[in-house]
Amino acid sequence: MKEKIKYVGAMLICFIAVLFMQMPVLADDEVPATAWRDNAATEFAGGSGTATDPYLITDGAQLAKVAKDVEDNVTVYKDVYFRLENDIDLSAHRWNPIGVWKWYENGASENKTFAGFLDGNGKTITGLIVDERTEKNSAGLFGNIGDNAGTATNVGAKDLNIVDARIYATDEGMRRSSSAILAGYVIANFGHTIRFDNISVSGTITNTKVGKTMISGGLIGEVCRATVDNCQADVKIEGGDNTGGFVGIDASSTYTNCKVTGLWAIGGFVGYAQEADPETMSTFKNCVAEVDIVASDWRAGGFAGYMEKGKASSCAALGDVTSSVTEGDPKVGGFVGEIGTSGAILDKRHVA
Repeated sequence: MKEKIKYVGAMLICFIAVLFMQMPVLADDEVPATAWRDNAATEFAGGSGTATDPYLITDGAQLAKVAKDVEDNVTVYKDVYFRLENDIDLSAHRWNPIGVWKWYENGASENKTFAGFLDGNGKTITGLIVDERTEKNSAGLFGNIGDNAGTATNVGAKDLNIVDARIYATDEGMRRSSSAILAGYVIANFGHTIRFDNISVSGTITNTKVGKTMISGGLIGEVCRATVDNCQADVKIEGGDNTGGFVGIDASSTYTNCKVTGLWAIGGFVGYAQEADPETMSTFKNCVAEVDIVASDWRAGGFAGYMEKGKASSCAALGDVTSSVTEGDPKVGGFVGEIGTSGAILDKRHVA
C-alpha cells in the first residue's frame, strides 16, 4: 500500500509539472486576445458602497465590473466607495479602462465618467495591460475620472500600487488622446477637486502619434483640478507630444511630495502646465523628477517642458536633458524648457 501511494504521488507531481510547462506566457509586447469586459463579475464581494461600508473587490472580475458598468451606462458610481481586499493580477485579459473619454477628429465625443472613490487598501495590481490602439479610449487603469459636472464630492483613489503595467495608445483619427498608468483623463468642475493619495505606479507607456495631439504622463495623462499627494511613478514613455514623466498636461492642480523616475519625457515631471482658472495656477511642492529626457519636440525641460502658468516650490530636476530638434528655435532647459507669458514662479528649485 505504501508503494502505491508513492507512485500516485509521483504521477501527481509529474502532472502538475506538465500543466505548469503548458501555461501560456505573454511576450513583452504581446496583448491578450480576450478582454476583461467579457469576463466581468455580476456582484462584488460585499459591502453597500458607502464610506463606512465600501463595495469589496477581491479579484480582477469584480474590478472589471466597475469598468463594465460605467462603459454600459449602468451607473457613474457617483460618491460610491470601493476597497480592494487582495492583491489583483490582471494579466489574464486585456484591461478595459474604468470610464471612457474619446474626442474624435470630426468633433464628436464619448464621455462616460467614473465619479466614485477607490481605496487601494495598500494592495498591488499586477499584469495591467491596456491597448487602446484600436478602440481609442483614454488609456490607463482609469480612462475617465470626473466629478460628474460637480455633483460628486468624493472622487479619486488612494493607497494603491500598480506594478509593471504596459499601456498602448494612439491619437490616430482623434482630436486628442491621452494615456497614463493610473488615469488617462481626469477633470473636476470649477470649485471641486479630485484626490489621489499615496499611489505608486511603474511600467511602460508606448504612444503612436499620427494625429493632432497625443498626451501622456506616468501617473495621469491629462488633468484639470486635482490634488495629488505622496505619489510616485517609475516609467518609460515613448512617443507623444505633450508628455511628462508624472503628468502630461495639467491645469489648476496641486502636487505635493511626489516623485518620478524613468526615461523619455518632454518634461521630467509635467509636459505642459497650462492655465484653466485665471485665479488658480498649478502648484508643485517638494516634487522630484529624476528622469533622463530625450526629446523630439521643441520644448524640453528637466521638470517642465512648457510652464504657461504655475508655481514650483522646493522641487528638483535630477536627470539629463537632450533634444534632437535642430530646426526653428528649440526650447531646452535644465528645469523648464519654456515659460509662458502668463508667468511662472520658480522658488527654491534644484537642478543637478
